[in-house]
Amino acid sequence: MTFLFLMAIAFLPFPTLLLGEYKNQQISVIFYATDAAVASLLLTSISWYARRGHRLVPTDIDEEQARLRTAQGLAVPVVFLLSIVISFWSPEIALYSWLLLLVTDPLVGWAWRSSS
Repeated sequence: MTFLFLMAIAFLPFPTLLLGEYKNQQISVIFYATDAAVASLLLTSISWYARRGHRLVPTDIDEEQARLRTAQGLAVPVVFLLSIVISFWSPEIALYSWLLLLVTDPLVGWAWRSSS
């Protein structure tokens, strides 16, 4: 899993280059958003694996806080996958939808606390 995550990160400059050259093209937005979503999902799964059964983390870790971090980590690929859907209408708006990443952690944290 770690190797796949590193591959996704190492591949990221290519979609970034495409996005820089063809930012108004839907395919470049989809390409970048897909790679970013995959990398984020892999990173979240690595974190989950490390915590599962306390394999790679201390036993006194706060489980509630760890679940919140997982939820916050899953919000990132949701934003990128949502931007792929938006890109069918407007690639430019899809790019601006990535600004939602600035507020995903606080919003997920607020929703987490209000549901508890």
